[in-house]
Amino acid sequence: MPRRQGQDSFRPDRYEEEIDTGAKAHDIGGRRIQGSDYILDWLRATVVAEDPTNLYLFFLLLRSEPDVLEVQRVKNKFFDLGEPENIRTHVLVNVLLKYPRDAAAFAASGLRGDFDAASAGAFVSSAEIQLTLNDFLTIKELMHTYYEVVRAADPKAYILDAPIFVDPDTFAPTAPPAAAAAAAPATVDAAARRVAACEAALAAARADEARLRAAGPPPSVVTRLAAAVDRDAAVIAAAAAPA
Repeated sequence: MPRRQGQDSFRPDRYEEEIDTGAKAHDIGGRRIQGSDYILDWLRATVVAEDPTNLYLFFLLLRSEPDVLEVQRVKNKFFDLGEPENIRTHVLVNVLLKYPRDAAAFAASGLRGDFDAASAGAFVSSAEIQLTLNDFLTIKELMHTYYEVVRAADPKAYILDAPIFVDPDTFAPTAPPAAAAAAAPATVDAAARRVAACEAALAAARADEARLRAAGPPPSVVTRLAAAVDRDAAVIAAAAAPA
């Protein structure tokens, strides 16, 4: 379900109410917590890939940079069956960004100003990284116009001010021509087949995840690469050995 118009701006107020009622902590380390302290996505980025394997490799890279950031929370909504289907389209990764550990790291970071040794390695900001697939992002962008209507306080007034299928200045139709409209059923059928294929792939991925969980923690990427290198070396050595 899309967010209501201005929902983000009300989140601190809602969190303040939860702090006052005791639903959320109001004091951490002797510091009074405010509603804005519970907002972790002031700084956001989206990573898009065609293949979920690439998203997984990117996540491993995130975890391999402890001098740069610390992963605090992961919400894998791809497999969260408690969420509606239209929400199960991404993974949310909340991280804490760190100040460069030394002058060399500061120079490589591209940050402006001079290196502050007193801040070396300190946490400086929270951020949220969304991992998603290209198809999901395409759908989201196509639906954005309709989301704006749904999120408006007065949808009818919003459409009058920003019409969807007519030019707002000339009121000339901007809908697809009849030829494109006639081809729409074939396009819809192709999209339906692709959705079915994606659902089958997702079901297979869930089955693989269940199998991997049952088998215990998998070896690290480095371990797997080392094993592959050892196997290749053994094959090369055998081929080079005299008969």
